[in-house]
Amino acid sequence: MHRFPLLALVLFAAPAFAQDALDFSSDAPRVLHTVVTEVKGPDGTPAMYRYTTTYDPARGEYVRTVEDEASGATVKREVLPSIMRGPTPEEAEAAQQLIKADVELSALIGAAEYPVEVVGGFPLVREADAGFCGPGTRCMQFDILEMVPDQRAARRIRFVVVDMRRGEVVARDLDPELQGNLANPAIRTDSRARGLAFPSDSQ
Repeated sequence: MHRFPLLALVLFAAPAFAQDALDFSSDAPRVLHTVVTEVKGPDGTPAMYRYTTTYDPARGEYVRTVEDEASGATVKREVLPSIMRGPTPEEAEAAQQLIKADVELSALIGAAEYPVEVVGGFPLVREADAGFCGPGTRCMQFDILEMVPDQRAARRIRFVVVDMRRGEVVARDLDPELQGNLANPAIRTDSRARGLAFPSDSQ
């Protein structure tokens, strides 16, 4: 099995505190990030603008809106391409629960000799014909790791993917080299240009 330094894993562990449960049956947009910052307004004077990035599960769209904090007026709204933004605390907690409730994965977790942790949350975007995690989805990659005592490394049980668009485990044994973000054609082309081998080229 693969081994990973424990120190690096701590940075990506999902938050342990309680979160409001996500309602995957709802088509309401989810706020992924929001920030208020001072900018130069249309008249040249300082203004406070709120920048908000949301994910719309009904349309499979990421949207960024800019609002005037004082008046509430929308200054700009734009649909973004699929973006590499990690899970919100609510999404991370929901993914943990989905993985632990999955029949196949829960059996593997239960059979482990040592305590198990689910860590990660790395975004995954693949091409439209890849079968899963294409444009419009909101996929996250997670490691299921067995924490071996008295060792600086953990053993990987499985590398899995959860699509947070509808709350589904879509890959229970992902091969990150053949099925990860490198499967994206743009990244593959860039890798070839830099002389890097791409595993699926020979298939």
